[in-house]
Amino acid sequence: TDLVHELRDERERIESDYPVSDLRVTGITAVQADVSEQLSASILPFGIFVVGLSIVLLIMVFRSIIVPIKAALGYVLSLAAGLGITSLVFVHGVGADTLGVARTGSVVSFMPIILMAVLFGLAMDYEVFLVSRIAEARHRLGDAREAIRSGFASSAPVVAVAALIMVGVFIAFVPEDDATIKPIALALTVGVAVDAFIVRMTMVPAVLQLLGERAWGLPPALERGLPSFDVEGIGLQHQLSLEDWGADAVVAVRDLSLDDGGGAQLAGLHEFHAEASELAVISGGTPDVRRAVIMALAGRLTSFGGDVKSARYVLPNQAWQARRRLPLIARENAGELRAVLEVRPPLLFIDDLPAVLAAADVPDSDIAAALADGVCVVTTAEDENALSALAVPPPAATGHITQHDLPQREGSLVR
Repeated sequence: TDLVHELRDERERIESDYPVSDLRVTGITAVQADVSEQLSASILPFGIFVVGLSIVLLIMVFRSIIVPIKAALGYVLSLAAGLGITSLVFVHGVGADTLGVARTGSVVSFMPIILMAVLFGLAMDYEVFLVSRIAEARHRLGDAREAIRSGFASSAPVVAVAALIMVGVFIAFVPEDDATIKPIALALTVGVAVDAFIVRMTMVPAVLQLLGERAWGLPPALERGLPSFDVEGIGLQHQLSLEDWGADAVVAVRDLSLDDGGGAQLAGLHEFHAEASELAVISGGTPDVRRAVIMALAGRLTSFGGDVKSARYVLPNQAWQARRRLPLIARENAGELRAVLEVRPPLLFIDDLPAVLAAADVPDSDIAAALADGVCVVTTAEDENALSALAVPPPAATGHITQHDLPQREGSLVR
């Protein structure tokens, strides 16, 4: 390899000093050197692309930051174990005689790429299968730590059997005398065994147990921007169960409950229905809590309990569709109100109607006209009397927020 590079470095001098029109270096050594360099240069971009894409997809599937990062770090650990053991045997000669390795010092150049690709597929398969059962149990039981025991008990035997099958397949090729197949087989054997039994079946439940409910959840801005994948069909089952409920209402709410992000219940809205051409008011609680409630009804806040249907969208399962089609106007985007009213959406959410009308410089009559045209307007207010000064029909539907007293924490429920 050194001679190949030296000849290529001397190409211009040789062509100028000797009657040589074109100098090329080829042969098996030159080809192997070129292939090795190309593969070495592609390993890091390949790894970043594959792992980065998997993190994004797992975030959308599990609605969590911790779970995908943990999955990626576990894959890196399994990959390091497979490469490390292979290097120990085939490069440094430790245990080479036992495995029948005739020559040590190097392995075939494309081995890391093959190991990365195959091991990644198997590792993510085990991760999704195991964690999806835990996520399903969490949804059913409402307890993140109890869900680990329930979900792990149902999925761990299947993961163990699948891993043993793959380990058996790969280890069968280790005794082969082929210098190309042997290191790949050993690396995959070690990598799959470590990933299944140490990473997925030991470290994954341990990390989830330590973090509890904190392992599940996204920052609000990221939650709103990402589509949701209903991998296990839980959302579809929820939608079907609510197909006939609230069919005559534009907005229907039953036992809505919000927590403070730490598991403690912050506020609730027991029963609330609004129909077309109705002005509906949600009152009670602090301004921050009222905004959180109307954001939940508009699909902007997805961490809540209870049943919600807005314009036939079942939330939070269809929050992504609701965010695209149901406008929510607050003081900070009050300038959009006039354009929204011209479109006449079937459902319009307004946080604090008097303040928005003042900020947008829109007359009360525009809201009254929209109501007359069939638009359902849901707004928040400190109490029902807050709208008495406006020239709009009196609220046809009202809902009162029940707020619980909790210790003050840093930050805000709505960011």
